[in-house]
Amino acid sequence: MNLNRLKILTFGSIMVIMTWSCEGYLEQFNMSKLSAEMEIEPNLALPLAYGSFSLLDVLESLDSTGFVEQTEDGLLYIYYTDTAYSVNAAELITLPNKFATEIYIQSDVEIPIWLALGEGEVYTFTKTDMMDFVIDPGDQIDSLYLREGDLNINVFSEFKHAGELTISSSQIIDPNGDTLNEKFVISEVDGSYTAVENYDMTGYKLDIDQVDSVASVRINFALELTKSSAGIGVDEECGITIDFENMVFSHIFGQISEREVINVSQSMDIGFYDAVSEILNVYFKDPQFNFTVENSYGVPVNLNLSNVRARSSQDGLFYDLTFEPGIMPFNVLAPEIDQLGETVTTTLFINNETSNIGEIISRAPDMINFEVIAGTGDGSGTGQQNFVLDTSKLIVKAELVLPMWLRTDGYTLQDTMDMDLEGMLGNLSFVKDASIRLTTLNEWPLGVDMQVYFMDADYNVLDTLFKEENIFLLAAPVDMNGELDNSQLVENINEVAYSGDELLNLDGTKYVKIKAHATTTNNGEEFVKFFSHYLLNYRMSIDAQFHLNPSELSGGEQQ
Repeated sequence: MNLNRLKILTFGSIMVIMTWSCEGYLEQFNMSKLSAEMEIEPNLALPLAYGSFSLLDVLESLDSTGFVEQTEDGLLYIYYTDTAYSVNAAELITLPNKFATEIYIQSDVEIPIWLALGEGEVYTFTKTDMMDFVIDPGDQIDSLYLREGDLNINVFSEFKHAGELTISSSQIIDPNGDTLNEKFVISEVDGSYTAVENYDMTGYKLDIDQVDSVASVRINFALELTKSSAGIGVDEECGITIDFENMVFSHIFGQISEREVINVSQSMDIGFYDAVSEILNVYFKDPQFNFTVENSYGVPVNLNLSNVRARSSQDGLFYDLTFEPGIMPFNVLAPEIDQLGETVTTTLFINNETSNIGEIISRAPDMINFEVIAGTGDGSGTGQQNFVLDTSKLIVKAELVLPMWLRTDGYTLQDTMDMDLEGMLGNLSFVKDASIRLTTLNEWPLGVDMQVYFMDADYNVLDTLFKEENIFLLAAPVDMNGELDNSQLVENINEVAYSGDELLNLDGTKYVKIKAHATTTNNGEEFVKFFSHYLLNYRMSIDAQFHLNPSELSGGEQQ
């Protein structure tokens, strides 16, 4: 516990040693010249200790598995967090290993125009192919930007005529904005022509059409043949194989179909109640079990929570968290087309208004289990254009928040500090009488039952400061919002008188322990707020009157 430790002030010890030790201050006097009947009864006031209990320090000491934070105005809260799941772009959109098509241009010897041509004249055979670019059935992809990829084109010609093959597409665009337009010169006239070309597709863009609900790219083929003396057989052809391979996208635009992207079971451990197991009851005014979704996909997502169950640390049973109608599924917002690369955060607040979370938390859970199921789908009905970047992510975070706005039957806290009473006052047998004063100022909205214990070097209790019963400090006054009303704070002073014989009960004191049992206002029935600046201040002091005789100081009778 990071509390202010006991501050032992040595000033009093120095004064006592100088005044009462035979080797100290009194050595300056000739004791033999003092009357043996002379008595000295000086008074000495010493501060013994001061310190404070901070609510922030108390909370930080309770549980190392949670985190203590505070709002802007200092309201304390404990929260537990867990990244339930995250989905990277490659998990949502996976491109096939290969997009491929094969085209064959075949001649018909009965084509009148070809037959009518003279040797050396040119005829163009044309063909168009709608090459499929289906990523997932149901997707309606408008465009695909490539971070990397390869385009492989293989060509052969069995025609015994020279010519030129042009492959073009206005939907395949290079980084400079130029469309695909590749030419292959067929120079062999014996029907053995072959060619292979490979192209780096880094930075390319594919504009995609939906043809009969199939994502397609139109590719045009034009084969110009110069007629030679050789004829054309009916089985002769020009073949083209086109492969798009190893493609990695940077951007995809269009409409992404519904698909499940998350289906995971998670568990969150809660250490708070184990740390305060001695508290009989603690009730939070506004507990929250929130889910925050960070979405940089331009794709709306529907999220469902199911089988949310909390295990009670009191009886070991599981209790179900239920939701108000209409809470599930939860629509996760997405960045729009003008927010490329940005993240939109949506939070599902599960509180007393939307669920029975208050009832669940009142059972002191040490664990919450839950399932997260999420899928794409425009539940908002906006019909906005979807997009996915290769950097897009969907991150789901679960968080239990316990604002320190609560009521409780009580919590006991204590602190043990060094206090060498004999070292401070000297020989306690010289003390005629004394009074120990405990001054407190309670800023806590808690009534505090307090006791002070004096202990020896082995931590055995020698005595208590308050004999008949503990002192009770009234809870700090709070306003209608449960916040401290400083104008009504009153310092509390308790003073206990000791005779010389009674003070000897404290002989051998090496430690002092302050123990406080705190209960919220109105016997734990009123909700109050806990702020970081609230302190329970205390200070201890002693007023002692000594009864001394010079013969006692000199160690014998006067001669």
